[in-house]
Amino acid sequence: MGFTIGGDYVPNKRNEKEKGPVKVYKEKRKGSYVTLIKNLPLETAEKKELLSSLKKSLACGGSLKGEEILLQGDKLQEAKEYLKKQGYKF
Repeated sequence: MGFTIGGDYVPNKRNEKEKGPVKVYKEKRKGSYVTLIKNLPLETAEKKELLSSLKKSLACGGSLKGEEILLQGDKLQEAKEYLKKQGYKF
């Protein structure tokens, strides 16, 4: 819960890694699999950096669609291992 200073509302700032569990799952789209990563507690610029490092380490393509990261192919286990090393909880 936030508090007030001089009558102004100041929201609590939570640690980014404690915002909630990250969801990683795969879907079949047009005959191919895509791995989706949701609920990342990051700003857009930080998500772009994470996407770039994921694409390089997993050797796949991907994109950022709104609040979720899409990786081409069935990279579920590899993505979970990478994110665990970065300190995210599932």
